[in-house]
Amino acid sequence: MKPRLKIVVAVVVVLLTLAAIIVPQLIPKPYVATASQQRQFTLNCDFAKFRQIMVRTNATKAIVNRDGMELINESIEELNLDSSKDERPLLNAILGKSKSELDAIRTITVSVNDPYAKVDQLKLRQVADIDTDQMNVNTAAIGRQGNIHDYATTLTASRDGNETKVELTLDMKIELSLPSMFRGRADTQVADTATNALADQEAAITELVIENADKALILPKLK
Repeated sequence: MKPRLKIVVAVVVVLLTLAAIIVPQLIPKPYVATASQQRQFTLNCDFAKFRQIMVRTNATKAIVNRDGMELINESIEELNLDSSKDERPLLNAILGKSKSELDAIRTITVSVNDPYAKVDQLKLRQVADIDTDQMNVNTAAIGRQGNIHDYATTLTASRDGNETKVELTLDMKIELSLPSMFRGRADTQVADTATNALADQEAAITELVIENADKALILPKLK
């Protein structure tokens, strides 16, 4: 074999080898990108007032609408109110100093505006446990919907002296079709989406507190 021909053959072999390695990585395949983010902040607001604001101003709607979604429908599945520890339940409720404990389960439907989500609406179940010193609200997608395998958020708030400490978390699993070489980038983008969502949630909660903290009376907003 002539030297020049040997070089050509060698180049072809190298190119075929590279193609065998690279081409499979360029073929889109299903991949579940995941993200798990958290965010903490403190509000200059007494917890009793914070609790009143969150319950009576429909914070869920404010947070969802700020988070790039839109609240379409919500229905209460279960509601339990324990006023046994409150000697003046009605008066304290009016004054925003309720000592009653509240447990509630709601079903929420939201519209989704996300380039990665192949679903127009998302149905979630929200479980809230609220007492005099702490609030826990867990909201999660009801099973897999479209290419969203999992979507779950938590809001935990607690008394911290005359202030309120808030912790938010968001866990997402979303199936994408992309070449294997882009999987790391997809995880980064989904993580960024989760981070931005939590920042929007903090902004929505902070705005609610600023708008209502000085109000002596906050009337319930059911819608």
